[in-house]
Formats: sequence, C-alpha cells, structure tokens
Amino acid sequence: ARSGGESGGESGAVGDEGLEGARPRNGGDLTRVVGRLHNLAVSDGGDASLARLQRHVSEAFDLMMLRLERKYAEEGLPPLPAEFSERDKIDALAPRSHCPTLRGHAHTLRGWRNAAVHERSKWRQPPSDADVSHVIQGVMSELERLGW
Repeated sequence: ARSGGESGGESGAVGDEGLEGARPRNGGDLTRVVGRLHNLAVSDGGDASLARLQRHVSEAFDLMMLRLERKYAEEGLPPLPAEFSERDKIDALAPRSHCPTLRGHAHTLRGWRNAAVHERSKWRQPPSDADVSHVIQGVMSELERLGW
C-alpha cells in the first residue's frame, strides 16, 4: 500500500500526493486512473464489453438526471424531497402528462443502471448496444424537443 506522502510516479500518476486524497491535475489524469481500474477489473476475469456497456448506461443515466434536475431547478420549483427514490424523481421531473416518452426512456435507463450497479456480476440479460443507443437517442431527442 502506498502512503499519502509517496509520489505518484510515472505510471498514471494523479499527483505528488499519491492515491490517498489525491486530486487529478486534469481530466487526462482522471481518465488514466479510471482506465487502470477498468483494466484491473477486466484482467481479473471480467467481460470488457459488458463493463463498457454498464459504464455507458450508468453515465447516460447520471447525465440525464443531472439535466432533468437542473431544468427543474431553473423553473424555480421547490427541491424534491431527499428521501425520493430515483423512480420518484423521474416521475416528478418528467411527468407522464407532459413528457411520457422521456419518462418511459428515463425509467428504462434507470432499470438498466440499477442492474448495472447493483447486480453487476449477475446481469444475465443486458440490453444490446443498439437498444442502449436507441434509448439514449430517445432521451436526447425528447430533451431537444422540450427545449431542455
């Protein structure tokens, strides 16, 4: 194990502080560190294509929720209750009466993300790349259509 005082060295270093509590100097350093973790997971018997798909689904969900939450806040609406589940948040941020297609795609991404995050090693029937791409494109189209 590395101590906080050791230098990060040359192999994907994140800074002079070592790994504990270090902040990446720029996005490239963060990308290298995450890439190294990914490589470790895959080299330990993981499926690289499944790991990539799970990462894309999780990132797409997080980015979609960030956009929906920002749009909600821009409208001057009161904050959602902290105890709201992701399902409740989607229902509030993309109501069926206003944007049923976006809501449907959002719930699909939520389901896939939950499987990717909570059932990572047991995800027996992951969606295809084409299915994921279709849903993400649907989210993007709906956000554009709504001016969000």
